[in-house]
Amino acid sequence: MAANTTTIATVTLPPGLFGTLTWLHWAEIGVFTFAALALAAVYTQPKFLMRRLRNRYPAAIWFAETDAAVVSLTIDDAPSNSTPLILDALKKNNVKATFFIIQSNVAGREHILQRIVDEGHVIGNHFVADEPSIRDEIGVFERKLLHCHETLLKYQPRVRWARPGSGWFNKDMVQVAEKHGYRFAMGSVYPHDAQVRISKINAWHIKALTRNGSVLIVHDRPWSVAVLEEALPVLTKKFTFIPLEQLEREYESPPSAPEAVATEATALLSAPDLEK
Repeated sequence: MAANTTTIATVTLPPGLFGTLTWLHWAEIGVFTFAALALAAVYTQPKFLMRRLRNRYPAAIWFAETDAAVVSLTIDDAPSNSTPLILDALKKNNVKATFFIIQSNVAGREHILQRIVDEGHVIGNHFVADEPSIRDEIGVFERKLLHCHETLLKYQPRVRWARPGSGWFNKDMVQVAEKHGYRFAMGSVYPHDAQVRISKINAWHIKALTRNGSVLIVHDRPWSVAVLEEALPVLTKKFTFIPLEQLEREYESPPSAPEAVATEATALLSAPDLEK
């Protein structure tokens, strides 16, 4: 009796190109290529993908669809010991930003938070710790929102913007935020600087991908100082930096195909922020 044999199909290519590859190899190449393209989309946040997110989740501001050369800058996870240098870079380039404040970062840095406000920047609610807000039961989420809110009211009479920890949110979180006068602020240009510490790469990302109406996300980290020092002189020659509220009021248009905010969670094209 002939022995059982298994034959794997092969594709013969011209010598010197790839040689002979099995279908299994082609499948592996296909999976790798798909994964690479997916990662590229996450990293570069292409406009078509941002439009899809904006249309699917209109309760948040992602960017403004406009021909005007205006953008908004947001700084996450303030205040920190790096914030004064970030403020120096903003002042040097005459740029105003929205700082999203983590309540547990404030103790011992009250003077830094006061400086943020004194220099004309806006503060927003980034809850009480650097953690994914989506993991909290909705009652806990609300208490954390209000706990940070109470702190922010000591520095600013009205707080309009909130950004859920790690960028994840769901319908219930949106409803709670809106009940307390908040709107979620997401973004369309994010260099993943909570994970990527190479300032040159992050500065390139911001300079290359910022477009009219973009909302930029930069994290309050030591390496972000160099990012802003390199990127802002270039960007201010092309764009006018305006507050989020002005971008919303004057330039944000309704999504082309509005949908109800989905019940499932959505992410800001990133893995959860890592503690640094």
